[in-house]
Amino acid sequence: MEILAGLIQTAFLAGGVLALAALGEVLAERVGVVNLGVEGLMGLGAMTGIATVISTGSPVLGFAAALAVGFAVGMVFATATVVIRANQVLCGLALTLIGTGMASTLGKPFAGTPAPATFRPLDIPVLSDLPFFGRAFFQHNVLVYVIFLILPLFLHWLMFRTRHGLNMRAVGENPAAADAAGIPVMAFRFWYTAAGSAMAAGAGAYLTLAFVTSWTDGAVAGRGWIAVAPWASW
Repeated sequence: MEILAGLIQTAFLAGGVLALAALGEVLAERVGVVNLGVEGLMGLGAMTGIATVISTGSPVLGFAAALAVGFAVGMVFATATVVIRANQVLCGLALTLIGTGMASTLGKPFAGTPAPATFRPLDIPVLSDLPFFGRAFFQHNVLVYVIFLILPLFLHWLMFRTRHGLNMRAVGENPAAADAAGIPVMAFRFWYTAAGSAMAAGAGAYLTLAFVTSWTDGAVAGRGWIAVAPWASW
């Protein structure tokens, strides 16, 4: 039972990387933008997170810095695909190549250096002491609970229970009709693409600050491509 509990605990920990990146892709896809740059964004986020935490000693700042970098790069990607209307697939592939290359080059000074501070598991009173269930479900860091509980519930409520979410889905499914109804199609696509990019970079930071806790070239190892697939189930 202890082995099974440990496997479940590790599955949640490892799955948080894919879940956060996939949720970011959901945002972009729901407004009609295909972001194939998730792999590059995760690489940039992973490198930024480890570099920041080595410099400041704060994993929270490291995660926030990764989100900021992802948001900034996402705005550049959105400018190309939404404003200029360049080919989304080509721009996404370019973002993957550029992001991966930048992370590899800029991350060389930090390669192999363990993170001096990471997101540690939270001890939830009573629940974390339960046999089997305590270790499997209630001994995780705060990011795991946010990624698997709070964030999916919030996004589901936003997209399927609010008028804003209805407008958001309309932009992705029928932009001409949405524009005729007065919905700002370009603004929706621009900002949600940038927000999704920030979440993808945050997934990279989660990788180096809560899972493997160090940076190496190629640390993302294709997880960004895996994260692109689950959006269709939404």
